[in-house]
Parts: sequence; structure tokens; C-alpha cells
Amino acid sequence: MQENLMTFSMRLDNKVIKDLKKRAKIESIKHGNDISYVDLARNYINRQIESDNPCLVDEADSELLQYIRPAGRFWTKEEKRVLNESELGKNLQKCIDSEDFSFYTDVIKQMIDIGLKYNSVSRKLLVVDERDKKDPIAEIDRNIASVAQIIARRGAVPDKISEGETFLLPEFEIAAFPTIRQENLSPSTLLSCASSGVNAIQSELDRNVIALLTGSVENKGTQIVVNIGSLTVCALVKAIGLVCQHGVAASYIIMNPLDYIGTLVFGIDFFETTPTLTDAFKTGYYGHFLRTEVLVTNAVPKNTILVCADKGILGVCVSKNTKAMHEKEQKKLREGFVLSTTTGLAAVNDWAIAKIEITAAT
Repeated sequence: MQENLMTFSMRLDNKVIKDLKKRAKIESIKHGNDISYVDLARNYINRQIESDNPCLVDEADSELLQYIRPAGRFWTKEEKRVLNESELGKNLQKCIDSEDFSFYTDVIKQMIDIGLKYNSVSRKLLVVDERDKKDPIAEIDRNIASVAQIIARRGAVPDKISEGETFLLPEFEIAAFPTIRQENLSPSTLLSCASSGVNAIQSELDRNVIALLTGSVENKGTQIVVNIGSLTVCALVKAIGLVCQHGVAASYIIMNPLDYIGTLVFGIDFFETTPTLTDAFKTGYYGHFLRTEVLVTNAVPKNTILVCADKGILGVCVSKNTKAMHEKEQKKLREGFVLSTTTGLAAVNDWAIAKIEITAAT
């Protein structure tokens, strides 16, 4: 046995054991190997650890990541008490008392980087090129057999790059300006303010990434599957095949939450999901369709499904110059904070993306 492995025992319900044994028998017949129910349990645990973001969070990032909360999430009395007694809460209270928010702006910059690292689909779909603000504009190698796509400005229609072996990737800034009433200042409201700004930046970045990928596949034109009615298994399999036909694996399926709910009827033979929807939306692990990971984001329009290859093939996301500044709105009796990050987006290989368009039956 390898030195990095340990043996442990656990108790499972008899029904679960019987189900695992039945599945193990089926898998053994399918693959021609002797697969036991213990192998299935071990593989499932390993996949959960690899796919569930909270299990992969760096210890240094875990404290601030928990405070990047979804919109509408309120603070309980117990959560406020724990925060106020923590080192972070005490330092934030010092910022309020002294009216010096330099420590808080440093926390915001960390939260932006951590939020994008763990919650943004751009970090999974594109290779991240971390650059210093003094670094020159990134120069990207281009596959001469493909038409590259770039986003020149925030919210702009993707531009085509069809000539040259390399191209310069333009950068643009994404910003947010959350504010707090001065009478409501507290450690929890400061973190809620930072969280709303981080979520706004992440949502805007994700929308630009999805626009980039959609523009790339639509320009290619031959990687689109039209699905009439509701989403079907056949349409997903065909889209995966359009990517795999180029000799690369389809790594991600990206869809809107409403389309994701519709896939739950496919069953475990096709779609391996988390036990509950609460687990899925809380952890960010939405399961696998035929061993292809599923990502869910509102940045993808309803009735549009994207299938993408690995980020090492798909494109690049430049990340640099994360900033946070205190901007006091004295006349409105509010404390404001400008949050921003600079990025550049490019899709290099247009054949590494497939799209499913769901149209209503007539």
C-alpha cells in the first residue's frame, strides 16, 4: 500500500450497500473488469473531493471566501457575534472608529481575487494569466487554422483575429461602486458591501466570457446543434461529439439554472448529480453528464447550452491590477468604495466550443 493512503471504516445503510453492489456488477459487465462496491464508494468520494470547491479551498482563502455571500443572504445574530469577536471583525471595527478604511480596502482587494478564483466560470473555462500592473499588454499565440475572438471593451461584441501568428490582447476594466449609510456601519455591513461589489464584478466578467465563447462558436457556424422542444440527451451527446471530433475531450457543459433543472429528469444513467439542489447551488458542484462537468450560471441565456474543451485549449483570461478605493459621499451621508479589476479575454480555438440552441416546438 502506498505511504500516502490510509485505511478507515464507515457504516452505510443496507439499502445503500445493496445498490452499490448492483451498480458494481453492472460496471463490471460494462468494462470487463472486476469492480467491487468498495471501488465505487472510493471513486465517488474522490470525485466529490476533486469537484467540490470548498474541499479545494486554500486555508489562507477560506476565511474571506465564507463572507462572499449570495445576494439577499442576511446575517444572523450568531454570525454577527462570531465576526465581531474575530480578529477580522475587530480590525474592521477599528476602521469604523478611526474613519481610516485602508485595512478594509486591502480586505476588499483580497476578496475580489478570492471570489473570482473560486466562483467565476472564467477561471474554469480560460487559462488565467496573472500579470502585474506594470507588465506590458499580453501577446497571445494564435492557431492559424482558427479564427480567434477577443473582447476589446467591456460589453462589446467580440472582434475577430484571423491574421498573424500572434496578437496583442487589449485590456478593459470592470468596476463596482457599493455604498453604505454611515449610521449603519458595522463589520458585517462592511463585509456585505464588499461581497455585493465582488459579486457584481464576477457577474460582469462571466457575462463577457460567455459573450466571447458564444460569438466564437456562432462565427464558426458548424458547431451548433438545434434542439426543438426541451433539452434532450441526444442533443448533449451530439454537442459533446462536435468538440471531441477534433481529438480533445469536452471538459465543461455550461447552462442557465432553468435549463439545469430540466436535465434532472435524465436520471443517473446519464447525469450524475449531487444529492440535493441545495448541495448543488451551495457548493457550486452541479454534477457530471457522461463524465463531463456541468457549470451553471445566469450569464448563459436560457435555452442556450455551451460545451467547451479544456481551458488550455480554449483561451486566455488576463487578470491584473485589482483595486479598491474609499470614496466618501458626504452629502448623502454614505461611505462608498470603488472596486475594480483589469482583464483581457481571448478565445483562441473556435472549434473547441459547441452550442445547443433550444427552440420552441411549432
